[in-house]
Amino acid sequence: MNWLSNEVGLLRSSGVTANVFLMRDVPLERARDIIAETAIRDNWDYVFFIDSDVIPNPGITYQLLMYRAPAMCIPYPLKIGVLSVYFFDETTKMITPLDPAMLKQNMYSPIPLPTDACALGAVLIDTYVFKRLKPPWFRFSGEEVVQIRTLDKVRVEYNEDVYFFLRMKRELGVKPLYVPIPALHELITGMSLDPYDPTRTIIPMERMDFVPLLQQMKQQQQKE
Repeated sequence: MNWLSNEVGLLRSSGVTANVFLMRDVPLERARDIIAETAIRDNWDYVFFIDSDVIPNPGITYQLLMYRAPAMCIPYPLKIGVLSVYFFDETTKMITPLDPAMLKQNMYSPIPLPTDACALGAVLIDTYVFKRLKPPWFRFSGEEVVQIRTLDKVRVEYNEDVYFFLRMKRELGVKPLYVPIPALHELITGMSLDPYDPTRTIIPMERMDFVPLLQQMKQQQQKE
């Protein structure tokens, strides 16, 4: 939580009103809907969704705001062995995650690129998006299924992340921006999901190659 406290302190010291909502014991998609409802009711300008195990760079909020896009995603590795930025083929219903080599090439010269969807663990969204889309924003019936290509197989799934961004693309005609400023991500080195488990480690992504990182995640999946 040190990153969050420091980021909020930085914003408030600049005269920005920054509120923090920690949602516990609520289904994830419902928690996101509650936050979107609150953003509209209280006239917030932006919502920054941050998972508790994702740690962006200090000052990332100001960096993202420079782009003034409807939604801005920053990349981090997922447990399924891919990065958190997706491209979607409407014909095949196939999601292709961002190539790690592409991120590694661009990470020191951040050029934002439009993408189709991204994981909601680190994304800044303009509140006007919620105002223009009919609620609920993140709860879905599950009737539409997509395929996501991982390192060695194709998974069939559909989640609130993809659902929200595909609605944004189809109904509003806008896409999120992928901003290649990698975030840190806690990786689980054992079976425990306890956030206080000492076997959890933080890997500084800006200091290492993504390919070995994804290989390490794949090996961990095989052990589990």
